[in-house]
Amino acid sequence: MYKLLCRATSGNIQQVIFAVGEMNMPVERLDYGRQFENTTTPEYLAINPNQMVPTLLHRELSICKSHTLLTMLMRITLGLTMAAALICGSGTVSAQAYPSKPIKIVVGFPPGAGTDIIARLIAKDLQDLFGQPVIVDNKPGAGGNIAAEVAAKAPSDGYTLLFINSTFAANVGLFPKLGFDPVKDFTPVTLLGSAPLLIAASRSSGIDSLKTMVEQAKAKPLSYASCGNGGPPHIIGEQFMKMQGIGVTHIPYKGCGPATTDVVSNQVPILFTNLSSAVPFLASGRLKALAVTQKRRSALAPDIPTVGELGFGNLDADLWFGLIVRAGVPKNIIELLNHEIVKVMEKPEIRDKLHAQMVDVQTSTIEQFDKYIKSEINKYTALVKEFNIKMD
Repeated sequence: MYKLLCRATSGNIQQVIFAVGEMNMPVERLDYGRQFENTTTPEYLAINPNQMVPTLLHRELSICKSHTLLTMLMRITLGLTMAAALICGSGTVSAQAYPSKPIKIVVGFPPGAGTDIIARLIAKDLQDLFGQPVIVDNKPGAGGNIAAEVAAKAPSDGYTLLFINSTFAANVGLFPKLGFDPVKDFTPVTLLGSAPLLIAASRSSGIDSLKTMVEQAKAKPLSYASCGNGGPPHIIGEQFMKMQGIGVTHIPYKGCGPATTDVVSNQVPILFTNLSSAVPFLASGRLKALAVTQKRRSALAPDIPTVGELGFGNLDADLWFGLIVRAGVPKNIIELLNHEIVKVMEKPEIRDKLHAQMVDVQTSTIEQFDKYIKSEINKYTALVKEFNIKMD
């Protein structure tokens, strides 16, 4: 007597289903550890509980083709090898359907903010893929730390994701007593994208280039606006000023919108901000783009030069976005999340919508994002200490 299972693969991910019945049928032994070939058509498995041998049926069975739960194939994943994936000590199938209930994406910023817009775009398509509600839960405050604390206390079951950006890394040096450990309490899922960080000036300021800005700063007192105290635009602004040997007074605002508005009206001559908040004013000519702080020109704004190519030092910083989960979530669930989220991000319609927000889609493996987060934490912690930046 064999337990019959339906299964199928998508991409390079091993997907296994569930038992749908029992049968008496001669089967061909499948060697332990063998991976199924990548295929877009259903294949069929059987488990012999007495011998604990996974087997592959080489002919189609109508019970699998007609079963309604074939629509749930992408919800189940069972590890890296066939033996570990299919057989546990009792000879039963070791599988757990995921997701079987709503998924929550916690966002540390208010509705309508850039991070919130990106999270909602992803949530909609993930909901369609998983067949379960994917809810965006806004927990604004403390530069995203409130949201991080909520996510750090959530169950380690993969049903709570935390949407993070560059401030997650910067906050480590800014807040000595966080209510969570950004490395130990979380596991990365994937990088989502990045947005250029822009240096701009008011048209009325008389600053028409980065060179002019540096020259004026050396000749007279100047000030610059940023989206907030301790945010990446502020920290990178301080780094740039030190690289040029100039002292420019920082004026923090509560958000990129208010900062941009005051620079447009020439209340403050210089602006460090994300590109998306400045685009309307660049198009109307009320703001002058001086440079982006990335290592290479952004494909979203190819006409804006980099700080480096203008000869003002090797500055390499942008505003990035990603998803993480609480530590302890089973690896197979994290791998499934990574696979499905990357699939969503690769959709042309998603790319187009994010490009309209001046976000360049960039995905990663779990390991790549883990390494990147740690490097960004180290970078921002050192800069915060060097410039003695404090949260007021």
